[in-house]
Amino acid sequence: MIAEYRKATGKYLLPPHYTYPPSSSIGDADASYEVGWGALRAVDYWNCAWGKEWLEYRTSDKRRGGKAFTVYTSVVKTEAYRTGWDRVSVQQPFEEGVEAAELGDPSALQQDISVNCGDVKKAA
Repeated sequence: MIAEYRKATGKYLLPPHYTYPPSSSIGDADASYEVGWGALRAVDYWNCAWGKEWLEYRTSDKRRGGKAFTVYTSVVKTEAYRTGWDRVSVQQPFEEGVEAAELGDPSALQQDISVNCGDVKKAA
């Protein structure tokens, strides 16, 4: 799990001023994890960081906000998305939120990020 997490954190770059939590903080050393869980934790964190970056800059800096949205929505191309995000309860609402945001209504994605990304913060 730790090896998967570390490999994924090297592959998925975060926006400026964000850092991944140390691998020692993502799980219990005495627990068992499914294959893919470490990578899923990293991808979830990466996706949240880019979602927060998009929310912060989507209206104030169109170029930076646009890049953040592109990276944020690219999560659909990841193995973690395909295998770790439930189709009905997670993928479908995410895809609908992306479609609505592209049409000018960011509220579904704002809600998702507010609820699921509270532990993701910029470094001080």
